[in-house]
Amino acid sequence: MLESLLPYYERELGQLRELSGEFARRYPKIAGRLHMEGDQCEDPHTERLIESFALLAARIHKKLDDDYPEVAGSFLDVLYPHYLQPVPSASIVQFECDPLRPEIAKRYRVERGQPVHAPAMQGVVCKFRSAYPVDLYPLTLDKARLELTSASPYLRQLAPDAAAILTLELQSQGGLPLCDIGLQSLRFFLDGEPALMHLLYEMLLSNALGVRVGDGSEDPARTRVLPASCLQPVGFGKDEGMLEYDERSFMGYRLLTEYFCYPDKFLFVDLLQLEKPASRLPGDKLVVQIMLKRYPDSERHHRLLAQLQAQHLKLGCTPIVNLFQQPGEPIRVTHQKASYPVVVDARKPLAYEVVQLQRVVRVEKSAEGERSEEVAPFYATRHGSHLKAPRFYWHASRENSRRQSDKGSEMELHLVDLQFNAVRPASEVLSLSLLCSNRDLPEQIPFGGSQATQRTDFSLPGHSVVKRVRLLRKPSASQRSPLGRAVQWRLISHLSLNYLSIVDSGCQAIQEMLTLYNLGDSAVNTRQIQGIVGIRSQAAVSRVSGRDFSGFVRGSEIQLTLDADYYVGGSVYLFASVLERFFALYCSPNSFSRLRVHTVQQDEEVATWPARAGEALVI
Repeated sequence: MLESLLPYYERELGQLRELSGEFARRYPKIAGRLHMEGDQCEDPHTERLIESFALLAARIHKKLDDDYPEVAGSFLDVLYPHYLQPVPSASIVQFECDPLRPEIAKRYRVERGQPVHAPAMQGVVCKFRSAYPVDLYPLTLDKARLELTSASPYLRQLAPDAAAILTLELQSQGGLPLCDIGLQSLRFFLDGEPALMHLLYEMLLSNALGVRVGDGSEDPARTRVLPASCLQPVGFGKDEGMLEYDERSFMGYRLLTEYFCYPDKFLFVDLLQLEKPASRLPGDKLVVQIMLKRYPDSERHHRLLAQLQAQHLKLGCTPIVNLFQQPGEPIRVTHQKASYPVVVDARKPLAYEVVQLQRVVRVEKSAEGERSEEVAPFYATRHGSHLKAPRFYWHASRENSRRQSDKGSEMELHLVDLQFNAVRPASEVLSLSLLCSNRDLPEQIPFGGSQATQRTDFSLPGHSVVKRVRLLRKPSASQRSPLGRAVQWRLISHLSLNYLSIVDSGCQAIQEMLTLYNLGDSAVNTRQIQGIVGIRSQAAVSRVSGRDFSGFVRGSEIQLTLDADYYVGGSVYLFASVLERFFALYCSPNSFSRLRVHTVQQDEEVATWPARAGEALVI
């Protein structure tokens, strides 16, 4: 705040000095009384007056310059309410259950949105919440190995069309029969060196021929072959988001934000359709064999895959995000202020940041007692929903923190009438409901070091079955959209791109769209965006069938060309997977998109996806 005000102050002070010099030349007698000579003034009192006036004029000038961004920010708050909200810290945790608890003899579910607490730091507990539901089973993954079928006659006979087989051996705890634990699915988090995990992610989701499930014996009654579709990606569904988006926000933007801010949330793979195979297994051993149609030719990839072990596929994991509901400090409305700061906790202001102001309630005390009434937001559709018009509305604005070395933001609450004029109602109290984060505090959570101390373990209140919550990733840094004058250009970019085809306009349109959601201006993300070297589309037709009808629908087949050298340390396949879902959500109604991806290093297709309309596949 002060850094942005300084240029205005220096400009105003310089202009006042020039005017003072001109005044002294025209009226030397009057200037002499003020001890002014040229643009210099020897009277300290006059000098302080000039500097004070320069500061006042600088504040007014800056406020006038910020008026347009304030309007642009209000437009963004209505059209894209997610965009100005800070993106809080996130991480990955693993739930480890207590095998002695009777509840764990069958499936135990930890629902999505459960609070997960970090160890207290500086007297503050950082509160997270889970992004995915977690099914805990009395199972451990003991072995994982990837073998070429050409090196084993047995494997070649088992899967003649496969180039390699990934074998996973799981064991039930306490010798429980697998047919009794209610096994439905397994969700694996790919945890390890990024290059290896990205390669494994691509192989599982694009190269699978099928999955053989059994107990490792040759008994056909205990073996079942599942289709490749039983392996599914995680993190792309509407109910699998980390961030809280309302219905006005386009879900494709959430995918972009979460990918650029925390791509590890997508490194999960579901193994589905296990109910019937598991019900045939009376023993305590489960063997899963994933048949892969291709194996990389690169020597580097061979070395990476040779390192694959059971520890690289973890069960019982979920992303967590530093979001929680909390009431704000009550605001006493007076006639002395036009706006009021929204404060989460006045005792520790640097430990909290307002992500979203969700509700404002007016509490009025009188002789008859206490009466409460919800105050409607100014930018809402409820203005005409009351027979009696409300006396005032609330409007919230966000600005950068004025505190030195604080990268967070502050929120101000304004009370306005229907013409957006400031109002000062009679003395009363406003109660606030907030969605909050712990600002930049999660970055200080200790990570790594000796696991024996367990100083980094989190807790899961209300779930005594979970004996330990392990932190698998260092909590990420919070990301924030630029505020102030930069807001207007973000609004213009959003509005202009809405009227363009992001495919038919070439690389520039899609790159500009992606850049809007590279909030931290990450060099890694920027390089991935620059890796898009070609995009084009052509009309396509796909068959669609429903319960009572079948027919054909027109859509677009998108050809995307990427430069693989721009994704070193990342994944061409994961990046393209996010874009594939984004294109499907972005396409017009009664249409579909189908993505095919090439790289400049290879002539053949790297990956292709089936036709998709929104979140549904076109069948």
